[in-house]
Amino acid sequence: MKYSWLYVGAKVVCVDGENWNYKGVPAFRFPSERFPQAGEILTVREVTESEGSLFLRFQELLNPACRIGAGGFAEAAFNAERFKPLHDTSKQVEAMRSLMLDATVRGKVDA
Repeated sequence: MKYSWLYVGAKVVCVDGENWNYKGVPAFRFPSERFPQAGEILTVREVTESEGSLFLRFQELLNPACRIGAGGFAEAAFNAERFKPLHDTSKQVEAMRSLMLDATVRGKVDA
């Protein structure tokens, strides 16, 4: 699954914060509206699907609802292709330390 790392609560980093638009229409509709910036770390609050693509909303970005075509009003959501997972290396390092400690203890017991 291409986006198995996408779930509510996941930390992601924006890798493409340029040219936010939808089907050629500029995305900024309100002066207070805020869009992700390249390098910004965000927490997924919602994952939605539209026209075969996944879109994200974030805990750190709460924008007003705006008109979405003829379909009514909704808060802006951002294409998942512009984000990558932010891996928690601290957990990975701790797991590796635990494995190394186990191997060291086993080596002393076996000797």
